[in-house]
This record gives sequence, C-alpha cells and structure tokens, in this order.
Amino acid sequence: MLQHLPCYAKSAPALIRHCRPRCGGYKALVHTQDGYSQRQLLCDHTCSTFILKRLCPDETGVAAAKYLLEFTRLQVDYWMKDFTKQSKSRVPMTCRKVQCKDFKLANCRSQQRYRKRVIDN
Repeated sequence: MLQHLPCYAKSAPALIRHCRPRCGGYKALVHTQDGYSQRQLLCDHTCSTFILKRLCPDETGVAAAKYLLEFTRLQVDYWMKDFTKQSKSRVPMTCRKVQCKDFKLANCRSQQRYRKRVIDN
C-alpha cells in the first residue's frame, strides 16, 4: 500500500469531486445483512479505477486500483465470514458479486439498456 500512497494522494481531490456525486456520500458500515448489502463497493471501484488510471502515470494507477479492489474483496470476505457465523441468512447479492472466483470489475458493472429510436417518416 505504501507504494500507492503518492497516487492516492494525487487523485484524492478528483476522487472526491467525481465519485462522491456519482456513488453517493460515504456512510459508516452497519454490521447487519442490509448494512453489508447497501455498501456501494462496485460503484466506488468503477469510478476510482477510472480516476486513478487517468491521473497516475504509467501503470501506477492500474496497480493502485487493483490493490484497492483486492483489499475490498478481502474486507468483504471477512465481513461475510463473520456475518454468516452469526446468521442463517444468505449473503447479500452485492457482496457475492465481489467474491466470485474469476472476478473482474467489468463483469459486475450494470448493463445499460438502450432503446431503439423510432423515427416516423
């Protein structure tokens, strides 16, 4: 993580300016099933990956984004293991997405639907 700190410091103002309005403000984690599922992990990572790649030179931004994503996956894994010990509920879908075996951030982005525009002649 120490090697990524200069990239994070350089990107912090842009991350706050661009990702906070897009993903919503930060809310403290509530240790419940709903609390885990309401985290906006994928939105945050999609936005932060874009910003880090643009502002940090060479492959530094890519490496910093990958580190954040892997750290988040570990964090979610620990939360879910702890939560499932205490509860018989299922793991929330938003958390399951981050834990799949061949996880790639691009696979979890929401698909936009486009409508064909009909023009009357």
